[in-house]
Amino acid sequence: MNSRLQKGHTLVELLIYTTLLVAVSFAVVASIITTQNYLRQTKEYDDLRRSGLVSLERITRLIQNASSVDAGASTFNTHPGKLVLAVPNVGAGTDIFEISTSSARITLRKNGGANEDLTGKKISVSNLLFRNITTTKGSAVRVEITLTATSPIMRSETFTTTAVLRGSY
Repeated sequence: MNSRLQKGHTLVELLIYTTLLVAVSFAVVASIITTQNYLRQTKEYDDLRRSGLVSLERITRLIQNASSVDAGASTFNTHPGKLVLAVPNVGAGTDIFEISTSSARITLRKNGGANEDLTGKKISVSNLLFRNITTTKGSAVRVEITLTATSPIMRSETFTTTAVLRGSY
């Protein structure tokens, strides 16, 4: 055949090009799916850490500002724990704060009002434990929180702190 008359590609060449294009497309799609799964898991782990740290910081601040712990109304050394604190307010009087769990979330209630959730919606509390520490020099509360994120994979993390009550040092 004359080279001037041969135009286009043969059927075999087209099949090879199509096969290569499909293989590269599958590799790109698989890479995108893997990246999306990794980003989702990272976001959920960040949500778990943020919920734990924010909850622990809020509870620590309340304990540090509290003048006393209501040991009779609190539940220590067992899950689910409950902590009732008397915190002097800026004006006159004292606010009563109750920290407990409700619907697998850590909740905060001020003066018997509505519950405020301290943890995120996709995070559940698997352990909330308070330990009352009293010495001759003062009082403190040890807090242990274990949070669990269940989607897409189950992951748990434990957060702990000890906070000294106001005027107890």
